[in-house]
Amino acid sequence: MMRYMEREKPKRSAFHRWVVKCFLGHDDPAGDLAYDMARDDFFPEDDNYDAVYDYLVYQREASQECIDVFKAVWKMYEERAYA
Repeated sequence: MMRYMEREKPKRSAFHRWVVKCFLGHDDPAGDLAYDMARDDFFPEDDNYDAVYDYLVYQREASQECIDVFKAVWKMYEERAYA
């Protein structure tokens, strides 16, 4: 039986973990994105560009600046993964 206010922790994708690890606490747009991702229990669990993009655009109605930051951070994530 679950205790009061206890809930299952959301699963996190490799992209999510990487962004939070690398950018959380930075005073810049990437840091803002990391902060928002860390607090969002509904952020996609899939390590998939399209899933994250669609979530930001259609579920969160993110600003164009946020989308641009996401695209730049995703590019860094991919470059790191394939380096």
